[in-house]
Formats: sequence, structure tokens, C-alpha cells
Amino acid sequence: MKILGIEHIGIATESIDKIAPFWRQVLKLDRTHREIVEREGVITDIYDTGRGKVELLEQTGQESSIAKFLKKKRIRNSPYLSGSRKYRRSDIRVETG
Repeated sequence: MKILGIEHIGIATESIDKIAPFWRQVLKLDRTHREIVEREGVITDIYDTGRGKVELLEQTGQESSIAKFLKKKRIRNSPYLSGSRKYRRSDIRVETG
């Protein structure tokens, strides 16, 4: 299988507000969407790179999957790539996660 592109990459963080300036000011990417996904207990910030998207994920409570993930990985105040990826292969979409 040859991967032709990545649709989006999720990055788990304790604080979107702390790492968002990097995406906006350093990489000059505009936030295209912000959403609170209550059923998953996360806030998402999405940045379009033109060839794929970067999704910043922040917990809304200690029971969210992001909170559990960060605690398990013992990550503090540092972004961490999540395990959810979507790949584009020719005209077939393969999703892993």
C-alpha cells in the first residue's frame, strides 16, 4: 500500500490556548474550525495546511478520552500525537484508530 496523503492528524494537549499560537503565528496557519464535542469530552481546533489538517484536542473533563490518554502517557503541558489517523490511498479511504 502506498500512502498518497494524510487527511488529518490529531494532537492531544492539556491546553489548546498554550500551543495554538505556534500553529497561527509560527506556521501561519488559520484555524478553520473550533468545536466542543460533548459526547467525547473534548474541544477541537482544526488548522488546514492545504494538504491535510491538524486537529488539536483538549479535554473538557477528567473522564474524557484525551484526559485518560495524557495521564496514561504522563504528558504534561506538551502536545502528543493521538492514535487516530485517516489515510488516503488512491481513491480508497482507509481509517485506523
